[in-house]
Amino acid sequence: MERTILNTSRVAVAGLGLLGGSIAKRLTRIGARSVFGIARRTEVLQAACDADILEAGSDNPAEILPVVDLTVICLPLTASVAFIKQHAKSFRAGSLVTDVGSVKGSVVREVRDLLFNQGVYFIGSHPMAGSEKSGLEHSDADLYQDRIVFLTPTEDDEPEAVELLRIFWDQMGAQVYELPANRHDAAVSRASHVPHLLSSVLVSTVLDDGDVDDEIRRPGHVQALNLQVPASLAAAVREATATVGAKACVVRNGIDFREEKLVTCQPMA
Repeated sequence: MERTILNTSRVAVAGLGLLGGSIAKRLTRIGARSVFGIARRTEVLQAACDADILEAGSDNPAEILPVVDLTVICLPLTASVAFIKQHAKSFRAGSLVTDVGSVKGSVVREVRDLLFNQGVYFIGSHPMAGSEKSGLEHSDADLYQDRIVFLTPTEDDEPEAVELLRIFWDQMGAQVYELPANRHDAAVSRASHVPHLLSSVLVSTVLDDGDVDDEIRRPGHVQALNLQVPASLAAAVREATATVGAKACVVRNGIDFREEKLVTCQPMA
């Protein structure tokens, strides 16, 4: 077997939902040396171990972080920052940490120097991958195949650390690009956050219509709406209504977390 960063390194995945579970499955499939999981729910950890996705898992990060070479944090934006700050002293010196959040500038400013001062490298990642579904049960080892992943290193980051992270995502099957964090955030806000926000507003307006029953109002049933739209718009409306239930809270999180807010977004009822 060819020696790579993954079959010579111990990797931890914090958060075993759709994104984290997909990373763990891919790591196991391609023969990573060791794959560990961190999650709050012990039943999720047990399910991952029973499916041979993980070598071991724990709900206590202090049991995992000191022994791994790479930690991939697959939590919501604010939770990722809180996780790093809370467990900063547990990361092994010389290890590499990344996240999968859609906002990079604020995260880099919050945690990069904190970890670097302890000899730990942090480089942000943003895989442009996902699904309207969530949870370990919907994870897929091919989720990142041929998908774009942005890395957002700073000018002060070690080239070797950046290259190791590039190799990691390359072995996830992704197409890897580098962008400064501020340029990434500006581009993604235009290409992703704002369209998802607008789709949220559209569906929220439809759901406020008195003719829509309560069953359809549930996020999991948004895609069941029978909208009367021109055929030329049908595909766009189907996409918006299929993804908004899962995406709306993520988009709000991303917008609220940016210091350079584009809009003020109120939670949908």
